[in-house]
Amino acid sequence: MTLSSILYPIVTKIEKIGPYSFEVACVRDLDEAIDILCRNIEKDQDVFSEDLCPYYGCIWPSGRALAQVLAHAPRQEGKILEIGAGLALPSLVLGKMGANITTSDFHPDVALFFEENTRRNGLKSHYLRLNWMDPPVHLRHSYDIVLGSDILYEGRHARDVAIALDSLVKSTGVIWIADPGRTYLQAFLDEMKQLKWTEELTSARDNDQEIFILKFSRI
Repeated sequence: MTLSSILYPIVTKIEKIGPYSFEVACVRDLDEAIDILCRNIEKDQDVFSEDLCPYYGCIWPSGRALAQVLAHAPRQEGKILEIGAGLALPSLVLGKMGANITTSDFHPDVALFFEENTRRNGLKSHYLRLNWMDPPVHLRHSYDIVLGSDILYEGRHARDVAIALDSLVKSTGVIWIADPGRTYLQAFLDEMKQLKWTEELTSARDNDQEIFILKFSRI
């Protein structure tokens, strides 16, 4: 089975999220995949760039924690977008719950994994390749809910993510973010406050790791 432009070893994991169980194809080992990538790219390419590195191929604690929160919440209504989705456990949960969810990421290989994982779990695939730092005009302010998990891993992302979320969600909408307490989380909260969003903060645990769950609405 080929799920990427570069042949990474793939394994299947069973993820139990709330009352649901998902069969998820993912990269066998991230370090192994990065080594394979290094052997297959040009010398002047950055192996850790967002459109090359296979970070997307792992199930990260923040994604699992947000998926758990959504699985135990009432069904989310309206038009929903997940950004920077990777393996998209929150999208799979929302799809299982019958929500109107569009899944997006910038990495070119994510679509292949998402299509495979929706097929394995009997779900419809609504996927969009999206650079959330420069969303097309026709998507702006068109979603009732926008969500993302562990997307604040670079300093510039604090402002970039805040602006992107503000541009994609309706003024009456809701934003969900899951974050493991990365360095730039407070800067992101400050940016969201500048844009007139207020947050409800709760926490969840994935194994022994605390994950911050933030739900934003307009002030």
